[in-house]
Amino acid sequence: MTKRNLLLVGLFVFFGIVAMAPSALAQTTWTVPAPVALTSGRAEGKAEATAPVKIALQTGGYVSANSYFIITYSAPITNIGLVAGTATVTCGSTAQPAAGPWASGACVNLSPLIIATVNILTIQFSALTTFTTGDGSYLSVTVRVDASGVTPLPGQVTAAVYATLPPSGYAISVSPTTGQEVLAVNAKPSLVLQYDPYKDTLVDKGTPADVLTCIGVEEGTPNGEFIINIAEAFSYALTTQAQEMIWAPVEGFNGASPPDVTNGSNLVFTFSNVPAEVGIQAKDIEPCSTLNTSDPLYCPNGTLALTLTSPNVVPPSTNGWASFTYSVSHLDAGSAENVSLWFLFWSNGPLPSGLPPMTVNVAYSPIHLVLPSTLPDPSPIPYFTGVAEAATALPVVNFGDCVTYLLFPYVNTFMAGGTAAFANFGTGIAFANTTADPFGSNPATAGGSAVPQTGSCTVYLYPANGKATVVYTTPVISSGQSWAFDVGSSVPGFAGNTGYAIAICNFQNAYGFEEVYDNYGIAAPTATLGLYGYILPNPTFYPRSGAGAAPAGSAIAPAITNKVMQKLLYDLGRK
Repeated sequence: MTKRNLLLVGLFVFFGIVAMAPSALAQTTWTVPAPVALTSGRAEGKAEATAPVKIALQTGGYVSANSYFIITYSAPITNIGLVAGTATVTCGSTAQPAAGPWASGACVNLSPLIIATVNILTIQFSALTTFTTGDGSYLSVTVRVDASGVTPLPGQVTAAVYATLPPSGYAISVSPTTGQEVLAVNAKPSLVLQYDPYKDTLVDKGTPADVLTCIGVEEGTPNGEFIINIAEAFSYALTTQAQEMIWAPVEGFNGASPPDVTNGSNLVFTFSNVPAEVGIQAKDIEPCSTLNTSDPLYCPNGTLALTLTSPNVVPPSTNGWASFTYSVSHLDAGSAENVSLWFLFWSNGPLPSGLPPMTVNVAYSPIHLVLPSTLPDPSPIPYFTGVAEAATALPVVNFGDCVTYLLFPYVNTFMAGGTAAFANFGTGIAFANTTADPFGSNPATAGGSAVPQTGSCTVYLYPANGKATVVYTTPVISSGQSWAFDVGSSVPGFAGNTGYAIAICNFQNAYGFEEVYDNYGIAAPTATLGLYGYILPNPTFYPRSGAGAAPAGSAIAPAITNKVMQKLLYDLGRK
């Protein structure tokens, strides 16, 4: 071979090597290590943090401008658009943190970061970039997603990474391309609203408060309070702002300022069916870590605590509802915890009859702000839908109407016929509505008078022969008036029977009297028997099954027994 031919071959080899150099380094390969999925997902959360997706370099080469990594999430990415908090992309090199292949402008900057659809994040290279095998180059991507649509529950949010084939021929590939879990979404609800079973020596806190509407409830009375308990269904169902900041970087995109707007999970307790005459005050908060170790809700490592961020008093209002907002002020310890909330309420006077129970429910806050698409979304993250956590609101106050229960132990309308003595009987019953009295105008008894009320009395007559109960209802008896009737003629269904009767009068301070007499319908009576109606304790507060307990073993209360005293005795009897 001549020197000329050797020179030509050498040139061909040289230029071939040069020409081959870019193609030899063209193929870059990347891997996606399995992320450690966050377990704090709430199905109510509209901006839940996901685990970072790391795309790590394996084989060096060239990546051309306009090359893309595409990350597809199985849930919508929140705050669609270039709003701080939507996603954070970190470019770095473990081998060369200060310099290296991630030159300024070579990685990802704000302008080419594109969310093409609601759940796809596209990351674009802005310039032709050289990568060297082993230099530790990587991207780390963090987003927040809408976990409210994940089904079935419990479920998961996954992220799958793909790489595009750039037109210039400098290929990039990534594996695996299958979706990997970045967020474990727990079942709904994530909070448990319940009564506090913890009891002290004065008040049973594990049941709703009971109030007689004719008395109402004054501040400081034992039945003027209730305690509810809110518990996490899983760890991190409640979070502080500090915890959320751990999951979401403080800075915006690529270090942009201002920082992302991040908050902890707040709670709004809303009371419904609040009478216009009733005010409510939020009192103490009792973390589970301070409860007695015998308390079923005691948690030895718990530090979960709430701070009231709304006014602590809601005065009487005609709105029919009242709300109190709390923020989570102490970090929880990674275990499901709870706190107890104590509330006082008052009316300082009588209430209307027929009131439904006052109830409470709880929801996460803040609620997402709906703004025009042209405006940035200032909603702190996470934000929520405002849907109540409990499927059924929890009753916290039961209102018992002001009624009087009267027992007439002997009613006789037996008719043997003929004119013999004691062969034919009749019974008359009278009711007095004594809610009108002179005590309010008397200086010595001012403030101690009854509250004027009106209502009818319904009489349930029980025949001694076991036949069906017969019911008779009087007309409305106004305050200060009376009503009397003859059982034989007014209640024909009971005629000819003996038995007893229980009357329910829809007003306080009702009194009853009955008279049994012979010669009914024949002549003037030769004998009469007069009986007072016995006042029964209010079964709302004193079940008739509690024989042998106060206020009376016979389940008959003296007429002078005050209903508030009945309630107090009943409460003490249950300790």
